[in-house]
Amino acid sequence: MSKAALLMLVLTMLAPGLASAEGEPGTPQERAACRADVRKFCQAVKPGSGNAAFLTCLVERRNDISPACLTVLQNHNIL
Repeated sequence: MSKAALLMLVLTMLAPGLASAEGEPGTPQERAACRADVRKFCQAVKPGSGNAAFLTCLVERRNDISPACLTVLQNHNIL
């Protein structure tokens, strides 16, 4: 299995653990912490691609994302 495929599998399994009651990933504060990073670094991810696609993008750009978003990912054991 390729590294990218394995990462996607892991993120897909973790994503439900991040979902709130409304089906959105994380809390409103966590989403706000990563919103600018998603807009800046994940423009190639198409809307409707699913939460795992956006998480994968953020993980791939972990050296570039904001400290607040990095903390969110670390707090959920994604990084």
